[in-house]
Amino acid sequence: MNLVRTWFARRPAQDRFEKMGKVCIFQFFPGLGRERYDSPLQAAGNTVLMCLWHQLEDRGARGLLNVLPFRGYTADVRGDGLHYGGGRGCEFVLDGMIRPGVANSKAVHPERQAGLLRRYLGMVKQANQLRGSHMADAVPLFPEVLTVCNDKPEFEVTPLLRRVAARRLGCDEAALDEAVALDQYLPQLFAEFVREPRTERNASGSWLIPSMFTSRHNGIFMEDSADLLGVDTFNPTMMLLNPCRQVVKEMNMTYDQLLDVSKAGNRFEEFMRRFRDFLGAELHVMFTDEDCERAALTPDMPLTTAEGKTLADILGHARFLEAVKKNMADDYREIVIDSELEAAVLAPTQPIRIMGVCRPQAVYLKGDDFQAANCWQPHVLENAVHADLWVDKLRVKPKKERHGGRRHEAAVGAA
Repeated sequence: MNLVRTWFARRPAQDRFEKMGKVCIFQFFPGLGRERYDSPLQAAGNTVLMCLWHQLEDRGARGLLNVLPFRGYTADVRGDGLHYGGGRGCEFVLDGMIRPGVANSKAVHPERQAGLLRRYLGMVKQANQLRGSHMADAVPLFPEVLTVCNDKPEFEVTPLLRRVAARRLGCDEAALDEAVALDQYLPQLFAEFVREPRTERNASGSWLIPSMFTSRHNGIFMEDSADLLGVDTFNPTMMLLNPCRQVVKEMNMTYDQLLDVSKAGNRFEEFMRRFRDFLGAELHVMFTDEDCERAALTPDMPLTTAEGKTLADILGHARFLEAVKKNMADDYREIVIDSELEAAVLAPTQPIRIMGVCRPQAVYLKGDDFQAANCWQPHVLENAVHADLWVDKLRVKPKKERHGGRRHEAAVGAA
């Protein structure tokens, strides 16, 4: 991916800034320099939340300026849960409208911060695909905050447990106490949220419970991103097995126009040349004109030789997987894993599902107070998360201690 060229291609159109003025794009990343999640469950405080807004900034006599505030946050882990933004500040404060690499403190550097720029480009692509704020959700979804317990959590009735119980029973929360056999139902409901050690949803050796269902916190938390993981991207498998539709698209014509031989200027011969060009010098000689014509008449079936061999058969498993990866969209090509490619080959008409990445979220911001609209509390999120995101100051990071001066550093480096 040429990052700067992609940045130019994905810059939002002028009219997008007004349409997206009350939408924030959220996306969570695993932190610690990782490109994808190894597991949905990880220690709290490592996750990086990135947010993108579209703003029309009033510059007085200079008029309105299009800005794309792009900021990142890590959580401060406290006794009552996770706190994003606010007094903690941001990990970075950037403006996506400033060309990458220019001498500006709010510009991302395309070489030193290539990973960050790729993530921004993925989020702005998601924003460009939205068609109005009605496509946004009212409340963002954060990774679930879980309290770590040495022993099995004791049953208690918290406000969220009552809210969930009323929701499950289909009644108002105020009328919950009138429900039949409530005393038996609440402990059963509580038990659903307790995670035993070394089970499918809890590979750790400790008991876990969503923090909103207990008041007994010891300050140790984990985060579960399972409900956020999984993004879909273009699957090129079918295009490789039979490039008919792709060739027609590149010729700027429809499939019906290709087959309509009654019209003057039919381009079927050109199609055949382009079809073979797409296959490449190594592969096109494996197929006769009859094979290619048969593929043109059955565009949703694989191209095969007279003996029934497909391109995947000819290339072999490993080389075909590499071809699928090479033809993927740039955004996920470098982080897809073999198991995801293999699943894509088995389901060529379905998108590739990248399971190690959290999907972007579009969140509708209510009200005219922009700072308040970007502030989220546990009772709204139903999660032990406090998020005050409309801040633009960088987090003050402690300086790393230096021991022994340069001579000591040189010795450590040599070792």
